[in-house]
Amino acid sequence: MSAVRRWAIAGCFATALAFSLAAWASGPSGTQRPAGRLLLSGVVKGLYPGAHAQLRVRLRNRMASGVRVVSVTAKVSDAAPGCTRANLRVGRYRGHVFVPRRRSRAVILRVSMPRSAPDACRGAVFRIAFRARAVQA
Repeated sequence: MSAVRRWAIAGCFATALAFSLAAWASGPSGTQRPAGRLLLSGVVKGLYPGAHAQLRVRLRNRMASGVRVVSVTAKVSDAAPGCTRANLRVGRYRGHVFVPRRRSRAVILRVSMPRSAPDACRGAVFRIAFRARAVQA
């Protein structure tokens, strides 16, 4: 029986919030290249206090072999004084999505901002670190 390779792949992304939410890759070149070269990016718009939305996370496989992604999680950091990470909730993905070599697939994470979010969160920028777990397919 062959050994199964496992990867824990992380990417850092920034999220801007001004009654809409958009995520993009951070870093000097505009892309974060985590170990394993599985890149994560996504955009969601129309989020405001009390709203719920879907964050479509694109999984781009830059490796020479296909992988099966089994989870994607997000860790939110504080945006600014008076607007903590508690004001942005990002769900996680658990399942099995096959990403062929040099191809992309997408998963959905649910995002919400509680009605109690303060005015300090208007226009705030949240840092989000995504982590994907994958096995070689």
